[in-house]
Amino acid sequence: MAVILDKLYAPVTDPCETKAQQLLNDGKIDQAIAMYLCIKPESARIFMIIGILYAEKKGDYKAAIIFYKKALKIQEKNGDDTSNAFTELGIAYQNLHEYDLALNYHFRALIIRKLAQTIDRKLIADSLIGIANAYWGEQNLSEALEYVTQAVTLNESVGSGNELNLATNLITLASIHHSRDDDNRALEVAKQALALLESCVSHDSPILASFLNNLGAIQFSLGLSGDAQLSFARALIICEQSLPEGHPQRLAIEKNIKRLTPMEQYNLRNSFISLCKAILYSSAPVTDPCETKAQQLLNDGKIDQAIAMYLCIKPESARIFMIIGILYAEKKGDYKAAIIFYKKALKIQEKNGDDTSNAFTELGIAYQNLHEYDLALNYHFRALIIRKLAQTIDRKLIADSLIGIANAYWGEQNLTLEYVTQAVTLNESVGSGNELNLATNLITLASIHHSRDDDNRALEVAKQALALLESCVPRDSPVLASFLNNLGAIQFSLGLFGDAQLSFARALIICEQSLPEGHPQRLAMEGNINRITEMERNNQQNLESDHWQFSLKTLLA
Repeated sequence: MAVILDKLYAPVTDPCETKAQQLLNDGKIDQAIAMYLCIKPESARIFMIIGILYAEKKGDYKAAIIFYKKALKIQEKNGDDTSNAFTELGIAYQNLHEYDLALNYHFRALIIRKLAQTIDRKLIADSLIGIANAYWGEQNLSEALEYVTQAVTLNESVGSGNELNLATNLITLASIHHSRDDDNRALEVAKQALALLESCVSHDSPILASFLNNLGAIQFSLGLSGDAQLSFARALIICEQSLPEGHPQRLAIEKNIKRLTPMEQYNLRNSFISLCKAILYSSAPVTDPCETKAQQLLNDGKIDQAIAMYLCIKPESARIFMIIGILYAEKKGDYKAAIIFYKKALKIQEKNGDDTSNAFTELGIAYQNLHEYDLALNYHFRALIIRKLAQTIDRKLIADSLIGIANAYWGEQNLTLEYVTQAVTLNESVGSGNELNLATNLITLASIHHSRDDDNRALEVAKQALALLESCVPRDSPVLASFLNNLGAIQFSLGLFGDAQLSFARALIICEQSLPEGHPQRLAMEGNINRITEMERNNQQNLESDHWQFSLKTLLA
């Protein structure tokens, strides 16, 4: 953090500032701001630091503007250079989508920098980029392209030691090409930017996160879904380490991930298998009073209390650990916690020589939901081998493993289609009484056809699945909710917006009855409804590609 604000630092003699810097190093932003406010006399430098903290660490651009203007007032009174304050005001107003004000301040900074006694090409380029971003926000793409090109040319002329500024300029240039629907050119420039950026920033830099978000949008537009998913995931991991929940940058990435793979956010088949197993594990004869109490708490929807009660059961058993893992995964969306308990169960099973295929399957599902597909495949294949070598062959369980493998291979569509087709064939061979398993397989098959852009075939298979599903699950089943969400995505792709909206709404109504606010399944459905509402307004589908403008201090990190 000290590096971010390096330009504003001076020799520290005030004990309040020393304490504020220590609080910053400890990540205590609010306390640091409070300590900076104790410094007397007031100064433009301290107000600028406070403004940047509000903007970059809290995403509170309105508060940032208040302090930038306090700094500006002192600078104007003293006849000091005001270009940095104008630049920060331009960035803040841009993030508030007030582009006219952003342009006003960026142009005022540019004039000052062009008229300075000592010309600093990097600072002039910084103002040009600010202007380009504001024009970009207004969707004046021709002006945006003109100003960003000027900035790139200036920073290229600086030579060695200026790689970071040049990389950030190229990122903006790539994003503007993307907005102009020239994604091949955008990707070409983005690759050049990434090579420069990775050579001069750390792997957890917020600048890298910003770039990866924009790169993901470009890759998505080119149909490179696997690459896009990786870029968005890398960006989110970085932001989770440095930004609080609810920060605009984190929210933008989370939305992009949800919109990229609306059907992967929670797989219908995963929910069905895990919920059925939870019932199966819970249906064993109950003799422990703690387990009786835990089941009652579950019936009352008190998930956290139920988990706490299950943890009181002694001696520990694989069955109880599996139940706890499934509750974390399916009721709380906490897959990392679920994995901890699945592995506890697995350890007991391996020690006792018990069947481990169910634990492997649940681990595969959990890792898939965490987008760790190699690990997911590893566990699903291990489950498949055990089930194929069992003394009594259970075709339904083998089909279950095949579906798990298909889901983990989702980005490799030929392999996905191969494994899900094998699963459908197996479940069709089982005959009567297996309608629910067959329905969930058909749902996955429909989703794969949808991912392959064969939406007419997807809708045909989905209708067959719906008829089976509605014949064997209640109207408020989470399995039905998951399917309706996937069906809505297919209808949406076919332009059947009214049908899609109805499917998404039905899905959300079911989830609102059984899942808490903030659960990944509910969030995915809410995101889909918001998306279709946007489409109705704008008559086009857009992947969010917010470009985050970092201040000069951030770029010097």
